[in-house]
Parts: sequence; structure tokens; C-alpha cells
Amino acid sequence: MTITNRDLGESGAWRFRVAIPALMLCTALPSAAAAAEDPQGDDAIIVTATKRSETIQAVPGAISALSAEDIERRGIVGVGDLPAQMPSVQIAKTPGVSAIYIRGIGSNIPGGGLSGGVATYVDGVYQAHPSMADLAQIDLERIEVLRGPQGTLYGRNATGGVVNFLSQQPSDKFEGYVKAGYGNFDEVTAGAMINLPVSERVRARMIMTYSDRSDGFIRNVNGGPDADYGRALAGRLRVAIDLAENARLNLILFGGYERQSPYARPTNPSPALGPLEVYPHGTFTTAQNRPGIFRRRVGGGALVFDWDLGSVQLKSTTGFTHHAPIRRSEDNDTTNVDFATVSRGAFISDTFTQQLDLSGEAGRIEWLAGLFYMNDKMDQDLNVALPLFGAAILSHQDNETNSLAGYADVTYHANDRLKLIGGVRQSRDKIDSRVSSVVFGVPNACTPLRPEFSSTTWRAGLQFEPDSDRNLYGTVTRGFKAGGVNSCTSVAGVNQPNVFAPEKVTAYELGYKTRLLDRRLSISLAAFYYDYTDLQVFQVNSANFTSDILNAAAATVKGAEIEATARPSDRWTFDLGATFLDATYDHFSNIDDLNPAAGLQNLAGKRLSLAPKSVVSVGAEYVHPLGDLGTLTLRVDARFSSKVYFREFNSPADAQKAFGVGNLYLSWDLPRAGLTTRLFVRNITDQAYYQSLGSTGVALGTRVVSYAPRRQYGFDVTKRF
Repeated sequence: MTITNRDLGESGAWRFRVAIPALMLCTALPSAAAAAEDPQGDDAIIVTATKRSETIQAVPGAISALSAEDIERRGIVGVGDLPAQMPSVQIAKTPGVSAIYIRGIGSNIPGGGLSGGVATYVDGVYQAHPSMADLAQIDLERIEVLRGPQGTLYGRNATGGVVNFLSQQPSDKFEGYVKAGYGNFDEVTAGAMINLPVSERVRARMIMTYSDRSDGFIRNVNGGPDADYGRALAGRLRVAIDLAENARLNLILFGGYERQSPYARPTNPSPALGPLEVYPHGTFTTAQNRPGIFRRRVGGGALVFDWDLGSVQLKSTTGFTHHAPIRRSEDNDTTNVDFATVSRGAFISDTFTQQLDLSGEAGRIEWLAGLFYMNDKMDQDLNVALPLFGAAILSHQDNETNSLAGYADVTYHANDRLKLIGGVRQSRDKIDSRVSSVVFGVPNACTPLRPEFSSTTWRAGLQFEPDSDRNLYGTVTRGFKAGGVNSCTSVAGVNQPNVFAPEKVTAYELGYKTRLLDRRLSISLAAFYYDYTDLQVFQVNSANFTSDILNAAAATVKGAEIEATARPSDRWTFDLGATFLDATYDHFSNIDDLNPAAGLQNLAGKRLSLAPKSVVSVGAEYVHPLGDLGTLTLRVDARFSSKVYFREFNSPADAQKAFGVGNLYLSWDLPRAGLTTRLFVRNITDQAYYQSLGSTGVALGTRVVSYAPRRQYGFDVTKRF
């Protein structure tokens, strides 16, 4: 397989070469495994992202899903693998936090304390902090991604979309597996699952996973330890109880531990340090003199009650998530000089959520009504040490957020082909925030703030289905992302917190889904237009070495997507996913913390961060039967992206140039022995590309980046019983 950057034009109109022994491949439309279950090739995975059970083909919106078989065959081990499988998805990765962007809209927040613009749910429980996206992917039944604002059914912080992780439910038979693997960089993985039918009415399923990468991806040219290594342990217990023929209770308990070695690499020598600095020439290198440390413990659970009353269904979802103190220490100047280190001494949060959904049918009307409540308590410290000057900056923030919402959604069947769609949601957020700091020995006690934000969001649309293989829809949706409180700053000599406003969007979408050639070809098309106001943007506050959120005045996002899956035979599957995006600021002025001398810059027309003009993903899968020896499955996938900006100023230094990445998986299934052996190579060409980019501010005057993982190869073996 050959991928060359010379073949990738930065405008997004590329020529690319991929030497694959046939047609080309990949994204997350219905899987070959699902198709195999239906001799007619009906590739429709059943999804519940719309809070109803329906096929992807029937959903009046842009949605992708990966089944358990897809997740296994495509080697998905974390949220960072989703961009290669689903159109319009981008990931900005920092230790412990994967900031998810969809269609150019995401968190803009590199830390773990604030929620992003893409809402994350695990087994129906809203995750108030984006760090949970990194610990959710074990023993999954499905991953569902809804693209575009979801202001009615999901509400707060879903302006970009929603990602749902759904774990495997306990079955009524005794079964399990053990799994072990090894890869380069001395990476060891292991896992085990057991499913127990305790009685006719009680079933339990328990899963544990472990990974340990001893060698870091990043070489330290300063003689210190290499970086970007780590280990993780996670587990989940799920118990299903049939209370009656029409009532079921699911108890879910989970926990996890993670330790990583974060790093950052400057993109250019620091003007402030001059000859004192050892600059790390070459990719996958750093010169930091202090090892980065990130560790966290997370635990929680959910209680899901389903009650089928015939014409009405009731669902109650209660969730609790606890982040034990997250410890994080970074060499913030990223150099061999003890200029600045950042230590997040503690991040503690407790989140309680309660959701009630009541749904049913009345004649031609399908309806759903619900209530949502969240209480989130967050306590975090940020300590910036400046050893070169014998000084420090200390800050503390204590937030309690209460969120309450009521919503209703209706689908009216005008006739057998035409549906009218409508919904509304009323949300109210109250924040009790206390912020304090000590800057160079001077204490700053900020006045406590209690901002309140309310929003009415809605959706309206039409859906026309001439038959079960064609779906044409058009929707208008209003969404919002909650506001919040920044760190304590000094304004005219008065210390006070800085409140940022909610982000709001009106989105227009037109889509068409069709299945052709006896359902061996599936195609999904979507075109969209977003009108944003008060778009939230992350920036570095050079005055106190912290980061803040500010509101851009307005932005416009418009684009188109295509997903296609072809199964010309029972052995071959080919996938294609593509996104074409134009996401720019309409009215926005800001000061570049790396170039304050330029003053207030007019950024109208500049592209949004993590919003490349075009991304194409392709994939091919071939299944070869071996008779009594089982089957061999070969899968190849690749992703090509045009230039990606990470800062709103859009200078060449703020961008990752166009790049391509490919992966290879070969699996041997031996059902008689209950064995599966898999070989894998990820990032075949060892492509160096940024997964995040930030700045050190005017103090050091440079950008810092972290790279996506290097080429990884290895194997794993699974024994089922």
C-alpha cells in the first residue's frame, strides 16, 4: 500500500494512489456481518439513537453505526479510531481527553473539566465530562453517531452531534472468552468476559480489560525518559432482571484506571529562551526535562428500568459518575529549561443524572415526551510553577451545575409514505461558581457567580419514503451549548470570573438514503447548512497562563456527505465515506496570543478549527472460507484528509498539511476450536500528523503539538467458551 503526501493537494481535490488488490473501501454504514444475516442483503443495523428502535435506513437524519462485529474486525480500540470509520468525525487528542468534532463543531476545550459540543452517552447516561469517551469502549454492542444538532431529544451540548456507546447486554446462556495480545513498543493487552444466566429471570455479564505500553512513541532528545506510554484497566458488570413479562431492570456498574505520560513538542525554537533551549529536531521527538504524568480513576453506574404498558412504554435511566482525583503534571514549556510546569493537582467530579421517557402511538401519531435532570459538582486546581523565576500561579475553581429540561417529539404519518416531524425542548441551566487564585504571591478572591442560562430548542421536518428502500428527508433544527464560567481574571484592577454565553445554532439538512441492486448497494447522502451565533472558541490567556472560552460573533458551516457500502458478492465488501466542508467565521475579531503586536485581527472568512475542506475514507474487506479450518478475513482501510487548522488565525504554522493514513487487519476464525487470531498494522506508512496543536502564549512565543500514534503492529488471540 502506498500513500504519498505529494499526491494530496491541500485544496482537497487530490490525486491519490492506494495499491489494493481490487476495489476500494470503507465507513460505518451497515456491516457485512449484518448483511450476512439476511440473504436479501438487508444491511440495516437497528439503532436506538432516536430513542426508538429503527433501522439506519428509516432514520430521518445523518447517522452512522458500528455493530459489535464491525468494532472487532475494524480494530477499534478507542474513540480515536472513529474518524477512519465515520464521515465528518475528527478527534483532537490530549492525555485523558478525546475532544470529538463533527462537521467542524466540537469542544474547543483541551482539558477535561468542561463539556464539548458533541454529547457523549454511555448506555443512555449523559457524560458531563468528555473524558468518559476514552473509557467507554469495552464489550460494546454498538456505537451510534448522530451528526448535526440534536436539540430536541438530547438538548445541552449537542450542537455538533451525539455519540452513543451501548454495551453488550447479558444473554441467557453461559459463555465467555479470554483474550491476549502483543504489539511493538512493548504493548501488552489482555481481557476476559463471562456471561452467567443466574436464573430464568436474572442474567449477568462481566468484562475486564488491561493494556500496558511500556515504551513511548516519542523519543526524548534531552536524555530524559521517552513519552507517550501508559497503562489502563477497565471493567464493567451488567445485570439484567426480568421483573415481569413486560418490565425489565438493568443494573450497570463500571470502573477504570488510567496512567499516561503526556508530552508536547514545540514547532519552532522559543524566541524567549534562545540558546538555553535544546530544540527537538525531527518528528516524534520532545526535549522536555520533566516527565509528564496523567492518572485518573473513574467509577459509576446506571439503573435502567423499561416498562412496556402496551400502547405506552416507560423508560427511566438513572446514572452516577465519579471522577476520583485526576492528577496531571506537564512540562508546559516543552523544553529542557525549567521555565514553566503545569500541575492540575486535582480534578474531582460527581455527576448524577435522571431521565424519564414516555413514548407511544395514537392513531397516525408516534410520540415521545421526557424529562431530564443533571447535578454536576466539579472541583479542580491548577498550579503553574515558574522555577526560572521562583514564582507560581495557583487557581481553584468549584462549580455546581443543575440542569433541567422537558421535551416532546412527534411524528405524524400523513399517509403511508409521508411523515411530518416536530419537536420542542425547554432547558434551564444554573451554575454556582466559586473561583480563587494566587498570582505571584498575591491572592485574588473572585466574587462568586451564579449565572443562569435557558434555551428553547426545536426541530421540524418532512420525511418521504416511496418504499422501504428509499428515504428522502428535510429538517430544520435549533440547538444550543450551555455557557459557563472561565478562570479568575483581573479587569480594571477588579478580580472577577469571566462568564461566556451559550452557543446557538440553526441547522438545515436535506438527505437521501437508498438501497439498490437487491440491497447489495447502500448509499446515503446529506447536505447541510448551519447558522451559528456566539460560537464558543478556546484561547490561551497569556496574562495568567490559563485557558479561557470566548464567544465568536457568528459562523457558517455548510457541506455535504456521502456514505456507500457495496457487496458485489458474499465474500467482498467495499465502503466509501466522504465529507466536503466549508466552515468559516462570519464575524469574529481576536488577538493572537503569539502575536499580540498585530492587535485585534478581523477573522471573518477564516476556517473553523478541525474542519478540513474534504475527507475521504475507503475500505475493502474479503472473507475467504477454509472449510473445516474456518475463515480468513482481510480488511484494509484508509483515510485521506485535506489541510486541517487548529487555531482560528489560520496561519500556515497553525495547520496540519494534507495527509493519508492506512490500516491493515487479517483475522483467522476457527469456530470449532472457539479461536480467533488477528494480525494488525495501524498507520502503515508511519505517517506523522498532528492530533492537537496549541500555543504557549506570548511568554514563550511558540506552538506546541502532539502527534497521533506511530505505526503499530502486533497480534491478539481470543479463546471463546
